[in-house]
Amino acid sequence: MSNAALIVAAGRGTRAGGEVPKQWRKIAGQSVITHTLQAFSRHPTISSVILVLHPDDLHLAPNIDGLTVTTGGVERSDSVKMGSSNSIWNKKRSDTRRCTAMRDGPNHHQHYCCA
Repeated sequence: MSNAALIVAAGRGTRAGGEVPKQWRKIAGQSVITHTLQAFSRHPTISSVILVLHPDDLHLAPNIDGLTVTTGGVERSDSVKMGSSNSIWNKKRSDTRRCTAMRDGPNHHQHYCCA
């Protein structure tokens, strides 16, 4: 069985404050998104990683083998929809029967992480 990770990082970080969206802030010399992507890319059960970014941030995407990058939408829910409509994600989803529901943020939007 193959698994895909969908990482939605298209936000502007307004709740976190600061001049740089939180996914681009540095921790131990690397951006938060780089740490996240490396963790998923190294995971033995994850075969592909899809990263959803704001259109203005596409040029900042780290160069990681097997990473697919796509653009997000105006709202987080739009970005999740756009990322989950990616052909790689849909191929992975069609190959599996297991899904995990995830709740996100203060409004508890429900997303499905299919493995």
